[in-house]
Amino acid sequence: MNKYLVVLTIFSLLFKFGYSQTNVSGPYFTNQNWNLAGSPYNVIGDVQIPDGVTLTINPGVQINYSSDFEILIKGTLIANGTDALPLNFSGNNGGYPMIMFKSTNLSNSQISHSNFTGTKIAIQLAQEYEYSQDLIKNTGILYIKKMNLTYSKIYTGGYQTNAALVIDSSEVSYSTIRSGVLNEPIEVKNSNIFNHSLIHSDYYNPGITIRKCNIDSSEFRYNNGAPNFIFQSNIHDSYFNRYSGAIIDIEDCQITNTPLNFETAQLIQILRSSIYYDFMPSFSDSAMLKCSNLKFICSTIEGTGYGVAVQLFGGNNIIHNSSFKNNTIAIQNEYVNSLNIDSSNFLNNSLYNVKNYCTYTVNARRNWWGSTDSITIASKIYDYYDNINYGKVIFSNWLNTTHTAVYCPDDILLTIPEKNEINAPKINIYPNPFNNYTTIEFENPNKKNHSLTIYDYQGKIVQNTNNITTDKIIIERKELSNGLYLFKLNTDEKIIATGKIIIK
Repeated sequence: MNKYLVVLTIFSLLFKFGYSQTNVSGPYFTNQNWNLAGSPYNVIGDVQIPDGVTLTINPGVQINYSSDFEILIKGTLIANGTDALPLNFSGNNGGYPMIMFKSTNLSNSQISHSNFTGTKIAIQLAQEYEYSQDLIKNTGILYIKKMNLTYSKIYTGGYQTNAALVIDSSEVSYSTIRSGVLNEPIEVKNSNIFNHSLIHSDYYNPGITIRKCNIDSSEFRYNNGAPNFIFQSNIHDSYFNRYSGAIIDIEDCQITNTPLNFETAQLIQILRSSIYYDFMPSFSDSAMLKCSNLKFICSTIEGTGYGVAVQLFGGNNIIHNSSFKNNTIAIQNEYVNSLNIDSSNFLNNSLYNVKNYCTYTVNARRNWWGSTDSITIASKIYDYYDNINYGKVIFSNWLNTTHTAVYCPDDILLTIPEKNEINAPKINIYPNPFNNYTTIEFENPNKKNHSLTIYDYQGKIVQNTNNITTDKIIIERKELSNGLYLFKLNTDEKIIATGKIIIK
């Protein structure tokens, strides 16, 4: 054979196998397997995987979106890469997601070791609204592990479903994670969120939980009625946006140079956490913590000699077993219904330890003020005795030395368990949030006697039901107002479950 013909034949074979690609579109009614030999897979139209069909995407596969198309999963998606051969999804056109899950059991699908890049939404759970809902809703929990999300988005969009999304051990950069209005909860854990990313919890959804994460140079945005949780995380150089009605529980966190803006919060709980700043906040962020309805327990705020630590704008506030160090003003009280400060330390705050601009009396007993001299203590308190238009700050029974907390509670009220906790009982709440009534369904095969107690956000019992021997109970709204409530379900021997319900 002519040597030139041989070279041409070899080149043709290399081109064929070295540059193979597969165009995909349309519905598939048999199981599909996208492998490395057929990669890249070019999505040139909507790909649809119906109920009963599985799409398997093997390690190393590249998926490109040529335009505004999606992969719709109503069946099952098994998309697992490896550390060496991750999956790569790339989409830069249009508003449809790369992967949409509808009318499926999310627990059957898997996504791991994947890269999602581009302005297109990466993953979305349904797209429902109050007056446009799917006949069959998503159920189960979608677990996404070891994902890199860059310049992209992840949304939940199922309306009042029992489904959920968990993102584990992932990297989120220049991207958005959002739970929409009355949509599924999201948990992000063991992950890094950075480079101007956005965590957005919209109105009345079950909330977003951040657990054991590192957050840097990013934004948290919270709307009314959604209970959100941040546990054991490090937050640096970020921003909490000031939307109304925030409900946020921060526990065991290290927060640096990150203003927390919650002037019209429904409830802010900060437990066993440390807030530190070494810069002068801007005019709009004149305090490191601005909020209403604050419970600040076993925590600290420390500056470097300037700035306001806490600025309160209303509601009922409790500060206990905490410390305020090296601020210009430790606590500035604008207008509140009540403020109780006890067993706390005020150290080296240059101007005032407490500045009361409110007409109500502030109860500030049993604190260490940095001195045992009453005149010295009073000189760093601004109240009625400086301007009779304001209420008094009662600081009697002050401590003689720095207070050391001997006990910090495991939780201020009630927290939610890990969703994948092995021994956690299965419990469903539907709908949640609700208008007139909701149903709590739980496992009770032996018809044991249960009790259900409902608390408001201050821990006051508002409803109590005993002698429950079925596996469900209907909670009626009755005279309860809109907002967050907590429940405890227990037998005579133990607590079975705790959780939160929302009346909208």
